[in-house]
Amino acid sequence: MLSKDHWLYWAKANPEIDGANKWHPFAYHSLDVAVVAATFWRDSSAVRRTFMVAFDVDEAEIRRLLAWILFFVALHDIGKLHALFQIKAPDILPQTWPDLASAKLIDTSGGHYDHGREGFRLSMAELRGWFKPASRHALKAWASWLAAVTGHHGEIPDNDGLLPAYAEAAVLEQDANARRAWAQEAADLFLSPAGLTLEDPPPPCGTEARNLLAGFCSLCDWIGSNVDVFPYAPPTLSPNDYLHSRLEQIRRDDILRHFGLIATPLAYQGIPALLKAAEHPRGTQIMIDDLPLAPGLTIVEAPTGSGKTEAALAYAWRLIDAGLAESIVFALPTQATANAMLGRCETFSKSAFGRANLVLAHGHSRLNQAYQRLVEAGSKRTAQGETEAGVQCAAWLASSRKRVFLGQIGVCTVDQVLLSVLPVRHNFVRAFGLHRSVLIVDEVHAYDAYMNGLLIEVLKRQKAVGGSAILLSATLPAGIRGKLLESWGHEPVADVANYPAIWNTAALSESGSPLSLPDTERPAQRTIEVSLSKLVSARPDEP
Repeated sequence: MLSKDHWLYWAKANPEIDGANKWHPFAYHSLDVAVVAATFWRDSSAVRRTFMVAFDVDEAEIRRLLAWILFFVALHDIGKLHALFQIKAPDILPQTWPDLASAKLIDTSGGHYDHGREGFRLSMAELRGWFKPASRHALKAWASWLAAVTGHHGEIPDNDGLLPAYAEAAVLEQDANARRAWAQEAADLFLSPAGLTLEDPPPPCGTEARNLLAGFCSLCDWIGSNVDVFPYAPPTLSPNDYLHSRLEQIRRDDILRHFGLIATPLAYQGIPALLKAAEHPRGTQIMIDDLPLAPGLTIVEAPTGSGKTEAALAYAWRLIDAGLAESIVFALPTQATANAMLGRCETFSKSAFGRANLVLAHGHSRLNQAYQRLVEAGSKRTAQGETEAGVQCAAWLASSRKRVFLGQIGVCTVDQVLLSVLPVRHNFVRAFGLHRSVLIVDEVHAYDAYMNGLLIEVLKRQKAVGGSAILLSATLPAGIRGKLLESWGHEPVADVANYPAIWNTAALSESGSPLSLPDTERPAQRTIEVSLSKLVSARPDEP
């Protein structure tokens, strides 16, 4: 008779791994990922705030929101409680499920088994066997939450039907029982302490909340799957005992800082801290400390060379110091401009963080010697086993452009930002990184209509989760500026404004006009002469 216990199932397996344990129980891996999520939540005020805005809950509901997040994160791999997944490690089956080692029990003719997609579909089909949904709205919320966590491998799944029967009735029943048992186990671990049960409907999970959760779960799964941090373990501890032992371990070892995900910012020191010794704040820089300390969209229009970059970094620093963000993403139009910005951001990060992870992301970032120096610094250890103090790039962050937004400062080409709203794999991981960051986009006037359309979508999503963005431009047509402000839900404003100017949505809501320099600080007017030169060799384009 087959056992009906989820302990039969593995989540991670590698017959060639060092050590006696060649597999990691499903329950343990699920809890590893939940532990990362719980620690991230505890250590990041920006992540907590972003989730609260996305799910539209207040401080009174934050404990229950966290309970639902951890519960669903613990279900992220529920599709692995399935015989078609288990037979992917035939060398492990004699230890975990000997009866399943017989090929006669399983029909593999159905093709590739996707545990994310099938986990979502099976869970939705079996929900009424787990509990009695209170309403259609509750079912809809469950579908959105489950889609977010089961889509952690890159794509949000849909519910377009199940695979045909793949085994005899006893195997099908055991898989279903294991999924139901794990859902109840996860509820006991995470929902019960918050006074919740499976019968309670989870909070509504709209599109932006779903994508935020998907990115968060994906990141936690990447960390939770690292065997150096979470080595394979035999199933000797109860889920509750294992959970608390892992919580103690990850906090003791400060894992999130080790991976470059968390850093403590230094107190804001004002714009002079970002300038050279002989320099003084000028132009738009003198208005930065007058901007509201609130999330929003800021557009800085000022001449080239007037210090817009330092102004933007200073305001981002203010927002980070206030706990409204915890990192910066600086997007530029070309690889050359991104490379040039790397050094300036390295200097800034020393002032704002002291010790930070700085990531460069574009198609040829590995050829940038300055960036490779930061990557090498991130791999060096002191005699105490710590990374060298100072600006660096953790090797884990440097290993993929998808992780550019997960350190303290990401410098990238603007296409890396726009990918967060395009239908590409793991776009929600990029979005999660953006949402916890202050997004700075340089030379906004340089983008075409298609890129501006994508940028507007990025801004809408940033606003939906309470994020911030700063756009820089030397000259910005009034029509484009109006569309950018409207993307943040702001009414159109007067086309005529002084120059230079700073358009901040929070300030505009109060005064209705942009911040401008006093006459004594305004740049002198210049007259530019334009003449037409007719050359013999100059001919119009062919029609």
